[in-house]
Amino acid sequence: MSGASSSSRTVLPPLPDLNADLERRLAQTPPGQVTTFGALAKSLGDRRAAVWVANLVAALPENGLLPWHRVVRADGTLPAIGPRLERQRSRLAAEGVASVDVAPGRAIVDPRAPRRRDFEGASVLQPLLDWQREMAARIDESPRTGPIELVAGLDVAFAADGRACGAAVVVNVRERTVIGSAAASLPDPFPYIPGYLTFRELPVLLELWQRLAAAGLPADIAMVDGQGRLHPRRAGIASAFAAVSAVPTIGVGKSLLCGRPLATNDPDLAEIVDDGERIGWSLSPGGRFKPIYISVGGGLSLDQALACVRSQLTGRRLPLPTHEADRLSKQAVGGPVGTSAS
Repeated sequence: MSGASSSSRTVLPPLPDLNADLERRLAQTPPGQVTTFGALAKSLGDRRAAVWVANLVAALPENGLLPWHRVVRADGTLPAIGPRLERQRSRLAAEGVASVDVAPGRAIVDPRAPRRRDFEGASVLQPLLDWQREMAARIDESPRTGPIELVAGLDVAFAADGRACGAAVVVNVRERTVIGSAAASLPDPFPYIPGYLTFRELPVLLELWQRLAAAGLPADIAMVDGQGRLHPRRAGIASAFAAVSAVPTIGVGKSLLCGRPLATNDPDLAEIVDDGERIGWSLSPGGRFKPIYISVGGGLSLDQALACVRSQLTGRRLPLPTHEADRLSKQAVGGPVGTSAS
């Protein structure tokens, strides 16, 4: 019998249209004023979105209706480069905002220019943060009962044309063989913002799971390329998948997002502890590869998660399910996708 990932299945909250929300805020900065990437990101709900804001503003057409030229860096420097910088300076000057050169190809606006810091509109990122915190409190790490015979590995890669390409494989644990796979390609559902990977990848992972089911490819647990409880908010993409799908899930990440490793008697293994809590494992078999980081998404214990990952190591850094999913997702970025079984 499978363990439950949480006391009840949760629902992914509606994802905001961040492009539209940002454009509405840009339109609120009138002539004669400037604003900053950080102020716009804070208005959306999280300053960590500032880099995404900067990239979107830089891509706005110069002949459009949105005042891209009124957005500057926090220190007042103009972010545009080359000919676009001169056009930004010229447009600001025409609106009464002067700027001076501080270095070749670098200018700063008059510090006396009024800055727009407050915008009308909901803090659209805050509900996503609240959902993650609520989900973290509901994760079940009690031991799973029953054998683990089939494991699905899940991974997502992103193409330059805006597609999110996911791949899933189902592995026979005892034989360590792939018995089937599925792939899905969707429009990128959410931009890359640090701390919000869950909302970018989860729609693709759920589509993959449905395709596995439709192809008659069941699995006892899912192994996701990403973090579970080994996350600053204690709920990464693996936990989100477990909560929404009610499937026991292991997170296998390639980067350490929080905590610190503590050595064990096993030279290949270290505990990851954060604020006095054991939230994951660092595993580097034989010291031949960079560590991988293992944590519970939900529906099984941390020791069970470690044992399952170790059982699928085949001389590579990643365990077989996520290694194959990673390979197929990268292949899907540049090729056709579908479902297969063997």
